[in-house]
Amino acid sequence: MSEFNSAIAGDGSASVLPSSYQLQECSLRTNSGKKFIINDLITGIQIEESLYKSSMAVTIRIEDSLNFLEQALISGNERIRLRIKHTELKKNSKTKKKFFFEVYIAEINNFNRVKPGLNRYQFECYSEHMYINSTKKLSRPFKGSIGSIVETICKKDLKLKKRPIATHRLNEINTETKDIVKGIFPRIRPLSAISWLLRNSFDNKT
Repeated sequence: MSEFNSAIAGDGSASVLPSSYQLQECSLRTNSGKKFIINDLITGIQIEESLYKSSMAVTIRIEDSLNFLEQALISGNERIRLRIKHTELKKNSKTKKKFFFEVYIAEINNFNRVKPGLNRYQFECYSEHMYINSTKKLSRPFKGSIGSIVETICKKDLKLKKRPIATHRLNEINTETKDIVKGIFPRIRPLSAISWLLRNSFDNKT
């Protein structure tokens, strides 16, 4: 029988193999400021990102024999930083990419006591702007182009930062929308406000 290798050099298939990703570090910062490296507690990580969702969703599965939840006083809102390395096989060489994620714990669910001294559960985590969105409501007047209002919400309310993209330029929000609008936000979440504004926006070509 011929030997089967699931990672075929040069065809890009390694990008979908779990074994081509390696967790370098997962650090958790508690609400009291303490830092823990929890690599040894993690049994799996699922990262979901979509154009149809407002935030990256990260599920971290934990197998805990240290009573970590109680020892670290984990209650939600803790910051988690993930460093992941991806190795893709190519002809005669290996290329490596590194990814960095910073998310916040929104929920702790699927808690299961497998046996005495061993618990399983998972952290449901989201990007910082999604965490901020859940703690804030807008209740103020607005006036200007829809693009500039959205930019203000993103930068001042959701604390979104400019991030470098592949061309080494900084991604910007397009503020060249037509017409001036004005109104009042009636105690609405920032992302809900952006969604409403975008449904009623036109750029200067349409």
